[in-house]
Amino acid sequence: MIGCRRKTCGGESKRGREMDVNSGLRRRTGRRVRVALLGAVVTLGEGNTVAVCNRELERRRKIGVANRGRTPWNKGRTHSKETIELIKKRTIEALKGPKGLIFLSQVRKKMSERSHSHSEQSKSSISLALKRFWLERLKHKQSMEKVYLSWIHVIKQRRSSVESHPVVEKLDLEVIKMKKLQRRVSLSDQLKLNS
Repeated sequence: MIGCRRKTCGGESKRGREMDVNSGLRRRTGRRVRVALLGAVVTLGEGNTVAVCNRELERRRKIGVANRGRTPWNKGRTHSKETIELIKKRTIEALKGPKGLIFLSQVRKKMSERSHSHSEQSKSSISLALKRFWLERLKHKQSMEKVYLSWIHVIKQRRSSVESHPVVEKLDLEVIKMKKLQRRVSLSDQLKLNS
């Protein structure tokens, strides 16, 4: 139900208007809607608009502010396979009908009209997460470089004593040096990009 829960928002004059609007809306939408005299206008579909009380809007805003930052009780919980199948099936059925097509077109229209998708707070948290990710990746690459260099050192030692170890293949030191230089250049480029 849309509207204020208090009886003081409009009094008796609202009641008659509410009943007139409800009888028409109930026939068209199958829902009972409560109407207030003052407030915003809510659209229920094609041509169906209903006023919402200012107190109700304020109440909803306060609830939203109070809930900001809290994690929902069902976050992280997974649906069972049967529930997932049921959700898929009913969603597909709902979107195949004429109301579903209208809904999809409205969503597309809203998304195209909106010029920016993230708030500044969201953008800053996303950028921090990305910087953290790239820093971890760089640390991993540097540790891999250390392992690579230690292996080169071991190979050099073995190569010097290749006569005593015939199993070890002779490696071209020039190729190893070139690869090492290429990796250092790529790491230095990434450091420049991150800073």
